[in-house]
Amino acid sequence: MTSPSAAGLTAPSGSAAWSQLFYAGNPNYEDYTVSADVRQTATGTTSAYPKYGVYASYADRDNHAEVFIDQRNGVLATHAVVQGVEQSWQNSSLPTGFDPTQYHTLKVVKAGAAYTFYLDGSQAQQRTFTGSSFPVLLNGQPGLVAEDTAADYRNVTVSNTGGGAPGVSVKYWVDTFANAPVYASPTSTTQTGTLNAGTNYVYCKVWGRQIGSGSSYNHWWLRTDPDVGPVNQYVSAYYLSRWGNDEAKDNSGTVIPDC
Repeated sequence: MTSPSAAGLTAPSGSAAWSQLFYAGNPNYEDYTVSADVRQTATGTTSAYPKYGVYASYADRDNHAEVFIDQRNGVLATHAVVQGVEQSWQNSSLPTGFDPTQYHTLKVVKAGAAYTFYLDGSQAQQRTFTGSSFPVLLNGQPGLVAEDTAADYRNVTVSNTGGGAPGVSVKYWVDTFANAPVYASPTSTTQTGTLNAGTNYVYCKVWGRQIGSGSSYNHWWLRTDPDVGPVNQYVSAYYLSRWGNDEAKDNSGTVIPDC
C-alpha cells in the first residue's frame, strides 16, 4: 500500500489464487459506497480469467461479494459467496475500445443486501445477495482483489451512506448468551422489552449501572433494537458471549463506540 487511498496489487505468478488487500480496521458500515480508480499493469498466462477489482463486502471466505474487470474476456464480472454457497457469475460487456492500461473507476453502492455496480460512472449491474439467516454480508469489509494480474489502485474511498450520527446508523454484530432484559436508559430499573439470545446488532455503548453474576460483571450498556419492545433501548454488555468484565466489543473484536 503506497498511501491510505492508493496501492499496487500483484496476484501470485503461476497461480489462479486471488490476491487481496484490506485496511487494518473494518469500518463496520452496513450501507456504504466503495470506489477506486484501477488500471492493469501486467497480466499472466495461468488463469483463463485474469482479472482485477474490488471486494464490495468481505466477511470471511464463506461470505463475500466482488466485482472485477476481466479484459481478456471483455467483461465486467460480479460474483459472491453467501453462507458458503457459491452465487453465479454475472457478466456485462466492457465498452468498445476499453483500455485496461488507463485508470477506470469501479464503484459499488451497497444498501443492505442490494449491490449496484458502476464502471466509469455508468451503472453496469444490480444484484441482491441474501441467505437463510442473518447476519449475511451486512457489514463486511471492502478491499482490493486480483487474479493472475498486477494492478494499480488510487482514490480508494469508503463512505457511509446509512445516514444518522456515527455509532447510531452503524451496526455492530454481537452474540448474546441468554434472553436479556432491555431498558430505556442505562440507569433505569424498569424493563421495557427483551433481546433474544443469539446474534444481534447494537449501535453504541454508555456507562451505567453494574449488571453481573458471581465474578462476572459489566457496567457498559449497548443501544439496540430489541426483539420485544420499542426500538433504541439498552441491554447490558454482561450478556455478551465473548470478552471479559467491563468490555464491550463486537464479534470481530472491534470496540463498540460511545453513544
